[in-house]
Amino acid sequence: MAAATSTFVPQSNWTQPVRAKDVETPGSSLPPKYTDEAALSIVVQDYERASAWLEDRRWPLDWTSSDILYQSPRMLGVFEGSGVTRANVSRFTVAKQVNSLAPAITGAIFFNDATPFEIRPRPNTHQDTARAWKELISEKLDEIHFKQEMSYGIQGMVNQGTVIFKGGWETITEVQTHYKRKEAPPTVPMPLGRSMPIYTAESDEFEATDVEITRNRPTFEKCELGTVFVDPQWASPSQIWKAKWIVHEMYLDYEDLKQLRNNPEYDIPSDEQLRAAFMEDTEIPEGISSTEQAMLANTSVHHAERPDFEWSEDPLKKPMQVLEWWDRTQVRVVLQKKIVIRNGQHGLGEKPFFSANYWDIDNAGYGMGVGRIAGADQRVEQGMLNSLLDILAFAVQPEYAVARGANVPTQDQRRRLGGIRMVDGADATKAIALVAQPQVPPDAWRAIQSVVASAEGATGADQATVQGSIPGRGSSIVRSGTGAGIVGQASSTRLQSPVERVIDGVFLPYLRFVHRMIKERMPISEIREILADRTEDLAPDFQDFMDSVIKFDTLAGTRLAAKNKMAQALPFLLEVFGNQALVQQLSETGYKVNAMELVNMVLEMSEWKNKRDLIVPMTDEEKQMRQQQSQAASEQSSKSALLNQKQQGDMQLEDKKIAGRIATQTIKQTHQAAIESPLDRAASFAERTADERQMQGSQYYSGSNT
Repeated sequence: MAAATSTFVPQSNWTQPVRAKDVETPGSSLPPKYTDEAALSIVVQDYERASAWLEDRRWPLDWTSSDILYQSPRMLGVFEGSGVTRANVSRFTVAKQVNSLAPAITGAIFFNDATPFEIRPRPNTHQDTARAWKELISEKLDEIHFKQEMSYGIQGMVNQGTVIFKGGWETITEVQTHYKRKEAPPTVPMPLGRSMPIYTAESDEFEATDVEITRNRPTFEKCELGTVFVDPQWASPSQIWKAKWIVHEMYLDYEDLKQLRNNPEYDIPSDEQLRAAFMEDTEIPEGISSTEQAMLANTSVHHAERPDFEWSEDPLKKPMQVLEWWDRTQVRVVLQKKIVIRNGQHGLGEKPFFSANYWDIDNAGYGMGVGRIAGADQRVEQGMLNSLLDILAFAVQPEYAVARGANVPTQDQRRRLGGIRMVDGADATKAIALVAQPQVPPDAWRAIQSVVASAEGATGADQATVQGSIPGRGSSIVRSGTGAGIVGQASSTRLQSPVERVIDGVFLPYLRFVHRMIKERMPISEIREILADRTEDLAPDFQDFMDSVIKFDTLAGTRLAAKNKMAQALPFLLEVFGNQALVQQLSETGYKVNAMELVNMVLEMSEWKNKRDLIVPMTDEEKQMRQQQSQAASEQSSKSALLNQKQQGDMQLEDKKIAGRIATQTIKQTHQAAIESPLDRAASFAERTADERQMQGSQYYSGSNT
């Protein structure tokens, strides 16, 4: 067996052009196939050309300038012809605005929500399926710290104008420690309720067991500008996937390359050859691109060291350059510009890169950030302020004029309180005098304030809801609710454009990418386990789960108004669907109200996550008690119905008797009135007349007719 060489043997010369014999076109429905020699030439030459184009168009210069303005390092300078240091106070206009705008954009996207997106199911997809997808994707985003990585990228986007993220999928095997009780605690039956456990020393002992678990999860990382090289013809802002190809430069050590061997799509050199290349000093790491060198050349700003430098005595930590070339269907990976370790289809559906701009530029993929927009204002403010401080320095360190020929000290002497200095001549004030000091122009301070206001107005960092302050003195806009609403609306409108670019360029495309990868690469058993850990009542039909067609939407910016309206309408919906007349009508037409769906709507709007503890299944004892209560209620209801029926019959019978008696009495009175004679009526009239006369003769009679 031949001994392993200590360097990687180049497969070919990457400067050679790709020839027709190196390309195979199997058919119109299949992508072309390239030999490893052709793949090596394509990857390295595209990388070199894209790096040269970036440097030629001065993109790294703009990014570096924004970086310098953000950190605002101090540059020491002295007055001409002296050792006196000039004023050099740092100003952080760009940094202040970046740290005002970036948190506002991040807050608008996530809005204090662990799951800042909604899933709208299509008509053929059940709502429970959409809810299960939301829980599953939320779990995966939490696992990879998606919010933290997005926040880091948004800060870079606001400053430098563009951010690029890279997604992916990985399968990892990790060892988890599980603890099992050695002996179960004995229990004592209780008269009421469950048995009570009795804990002993033996039952408190646990046994640790290591278990290997394989997990599938997405990946998401921010790529530093200067490490991603895009097709120079890319002209679609915030849509990097529209570029024809992308090259990503990385540096991996021995362990990183060894891990890639677990992926069958990679052809990593043998472990013996790999170890020899790292252990010997003959394989020198390829240096970073000229673009990245230009961005890291300034030592006055603070950053991590160049990735191609060796900073560990461990030879296996030596960084080796890896270039990844991506297009819509294929990926090619080159190690040290010498050997191809991957050449084939990636199966991701699209290039796994996502981008967003703060301000777009016409016919350009890259954008402008605060460093470029407000950089000139910071330079003016810093230069003017330092000039003013230089003028003020003359007042505290004045300059003296000495008459030529006067008997004065020829060397510098320290002044002292109460000191006497001898000079010749009658008038000492004419021998030594203070030189007239320059005055600070009053307009200079107003000019500084104008520059600061101009910078904040251009970037949108002057709004009250962004910086947490109201407009300056003399403004009355926030004294009324209408004015405060106008100020808040102005800030939201100013930030809405970059928020939408992040959502449309990064957030939603990445959610769709994760949804597709879960369908294609995650086992159902793992999905079921994750959903069971999140909540017990999410047990979707997995046929519907895999066939589901869903639409992602976010809750950021103007889209947040939709959620606010939903929350406002929720009490009205609860009142409507709690109407018993409506429920009865729905029942008569063959429909019913899903109470659990109403509960889910309430909890989702209120952001409560304790549904598992709020709504729990009944225990067997509770079910039995409920059944007994139902039977007792049914029996009582039957008895009440019989009693009511008997009482109703008795009441009806009594009503008939009363009606009969009334009829009899009426007939009797009518009959008596009919048979009364004229003589009887005359006797009655006479009797009435006698009674009236007797009453009028009484002493108590008042003469009233009543």
